[in-house]
Amino acid sequence: MVTVEQQADPHVNQEGRASSPRPFALLPALAVLAAVAACGDDGAGETDASVTTVADTASGTTSGPGTSDPSAPGTSDPGGSDSETGSTGEPDTSGSDATTDDPTDATTGEPLACEFAPGCHQPTAPADGVGLASHVPVGCDSGGGFTKRWSVFVQAGGYASAEAPRAIPYLGDFNDDGALDLFVNFRKAGAAYVFTGTGDGAFDPTPATLTGGLFSGGWGGDLGDLNGDGKLDILVGDHVRGAWAWAGDGAFGFSDLTAGLPDPFLFNGGGLADLDGDGDLDGVFGADQFNKGYALAHNDGAGSWTVGAAPSSAQAGSVGSFSFHDYDGDGDLDIFAFGHGGGTIMDAYVYRNDGGGFAEVLAAAIPGQSVGTADPVQGSIGDVNCDGAIDILAGGTVLLASGGSWSIATSVDGAQIGHLADMNGDGHLDVITHDASVGLALYLGDGTGTGWTAQAGLGLPDAAYQAGGAMGRAYGIDVGDVDNSDNMDIVRLAEFGADFVLEVWSR
Repeated sequence: MVTVEQQADPHVNQEGRASSPRPFALLPALAVLAAVAACGDDGAGETDASVTTVADTASGTTSGPGTSDPSAPGTSDPGGSDSETGSTGEPDTSGSDATTDDPTDATTGEPLACEFAPGCHQPTAPADGVGLASHVPVGCDSGGGFTKRWSVFVQAGGYASAEAPRAIPYLGDFNDDGALDLFVNFRKAGAAYVFTGTGDGAFDPTPATLTGGLFSGGWGGDLGDLNGDGKLDILVGDHVRGAWAWAGDGAFGFSDLTAGLPDPFLFNGGGLADLDGDGDLDGVFGADQFNKGYALAHNDGAGSWTVGAAPSSAQAGSVGSFSFHDYDGDGDLDIFAFGHGGGTIMDAYVYRNDGGGFAEVLAAAIPGQSVGTADPVQGSIGDVNCDGAIDILAGGTVLLASGGSWSIATSVDGAQIGHLADMNGDGHLDVITHDASVGLALYLGDGTGTGWTAQAGLGLPDAAYQAGGAMGRAYGIDVGDVDNSDNMDIVRLAEFGADFVLEVWSR
């Protein structure tokens, strides 16, 4: 059930390869670890039987393009000079005054100054054993709305070609200065990019470049320490370059870390988790729109890879978004994957890791808006109904866990891009979606998994918002505290008119 909550006292200004099919070899697998904040009593959520579920019998339960001219497209835009329209407003300031002892900001590692209600989620640092893409952040509610803090135009800024960027942005602190930086692998770009965060919600428009040839924007990737040096590294599954990784030096220098990764198969994304339980991050990759299946690579802890046995699936294609969690409590991280089978409808998959192989226990077609065959979909996992089990957000659709299976409980909207986070510090996970029909939307959860309240009037860009033109396709999002305010901010990539815009919406 979704209700709409209109905020009072508006005050926030808005700103306005094609290739012939080829067989995809299913490669040996590597187990991936992931952690998501979840706690609470055991129980089953309200569900319906509209999902195809495979019975789980084993479980019971360098510098790049850009310019410093703030008036030119492709530059940082603190104030927003584009033609924009949309609703504005002030957020709900209600909430508990309960506090936690020395809470930790999930995105910066610093203590959060705000107070938290006693829900089933509290601030925690990103978990060991999984990449940052699996993390579900928890933030505060400042009582203020969102404003566009920064933006760049992708084509006009010289970052990538006019063809759709088709990417998911990822936030992480690459130089350990307490400010989140931004990684993006645009489609048809000569390099991938890391934009340096300034700590106030903006990024340097001249990014560090990650070379390797022409990248075609496999839309999914992950961030984590791949070689044990304590620095943040990057892994992607790319539509032209295949499986790729870079080692970061902590100062925005990046070196090739691809030796041993699956080759030459083409992918739409990759994820990181300790799938084999040896204490380091392994890589799993999803096929592009012309193929089916997965590839997996084991990491030796120093950044050297060995191909392993991957999950087997005759259906899974165009998979690029991954999360990981030990949902059955057997000590092995399981794989949650999101794709669209090379078609136009989103799919969600779960692969149970038994320490020696993977079993497909969920293959679900997700209702919603049609998605382009090469465009990204995005999902997230977490305990949305506080019963101690890991639930799934696939775009704007919530699937609740019960007894080792998942069923659709509700859809907040028809988006195929979705992210979980606690946006208001009430201890319950909320949903952020991105779609041309709704724009960038926030739904506050009540901890039941079926009660979601749409937040109108917060200043987030709706479907009427324009940035050099009307909104077209919606690409990926990430959530984190980019301005060090303890509030959760949102980064998005979307099509507007003849160009594509990367934006930060800060609270």
